[in-house]
Amino acid sequence: MNLLSRTKDRFLDFGEVHYVVDSDYRTAAQGWSRADRTGPLDLYLERANAQFQYVFRTADYTAPVDRNCIQAAIDAAIDFRQDAVFFTPGNYSLATTALSVDAADLRLLGPRCSHPCRASVTLTDALGTHDITGAADRIEVGYLRFVPLTAQAFWQLATGADQHHWHDFFYDTTGVTASTATQMFLVDGTWNNTVVEDFLIHNDGASGPFCELDGLVSNLIIRNFHIFSRAGTLSVALLDIDGGSTSAVATGYGGIYVGHGRGTLGPSAVLVSHLIDVTSQLSSVSPIGFVEDFIGQSGFCATGTMVTAVGNEFGIINCGLAPTDGTASPTINTSTDTLTVSWARMYPYSS
Repeated sequence: MNLLSRTKDRFLDFGEVHYVVDSDYRTAAQGWSRADRTGPLDLYLERANAQFQYVFRTADYTAPVDRNCIQAAIDAAIDFRQDAVFFTPGNYSLATTALSVDAADLRLLGPRCSHPCRASVTLTDALGTHDITGAADRIEVGYLRFVPLTAQAFWQLATGADQHHWHDFFYDTTGVTASTATQMFLVDGTWNNTVVEDFLIHNDGASGPFCELDGLVSNLIIRNFHIFSRAGTLSVALLDIDGGSTSAVATGYGGIYVGHGRGTLGPSAVLVSHLIDVTSQLSSVSPIGFVEDFIGQSGFCATGTMVTAVGNEFGIINCGLAPTDGTASPTINTSTDTLTVSWARMYPYSS
């Protein structure tokens, strides 16, 4: 069975697979061409056959090579058909011009792996703020490693980009120049009915919030994650909620669930301020949602406050921070606001 057939069997019921091949990843001697015709070069050479026409090789594009290759694959996708841009293993650099993801029902996928730590495809940002437009509803992103650019958001999402599924990915700021403005997501608009799950966050220097919500977001689920902070300042570990107003209650703003997470500190970690920050919001909107089953190491939230809030925006259920290293039981962390709390229970990191 050829690679295209296997990929379609695993990822798609219908739609087309658009392969992105990293020309720097393998040489011919290392396996570009294989006896069973499943190597990246074999796929490329089969483009004359209509069944294999959707293969994009980075060597065929001018600078920025990787970005232009990936953009060509995205542009070839047809709205609503559930096409997939499938990345063969490698490290792709996104430079010079921002990517624009604008196809509804598109899937951006690397080879399926048993855990996000094994993602064999890396997207390294060398520009900052790649666009997901309002037309990109119902996209799926999975099995990828993202390396951001200092002081930039990797992805910026416009109003109307809703019903997303981001899963099984690795957000890795290790080695990135320290800045509390470095982010994975900057959400300008809605991002409604979206699920972000099964992911890792690593940082070894100052870094900003994983996700900043500047728009009016409804029904967002973030679950099954582990945050490793080994050094520097992690300014708001997970969510920085800046959007919202009192009038937003009528539009259904809120419904945010954060659950089943872990926070771990390394030997040189300086500060993790909070898991969620709501104080930059335009005004109090209550309730927004709740946090469930988050367990953090002693000092993970430096002030002992898991959620900073304006009013009673977030409930905290079954969460805790270890009071001191070497102490067996976690303690309930408190906030300056009146929040719903109960005693912490340890849950395994799994879905």
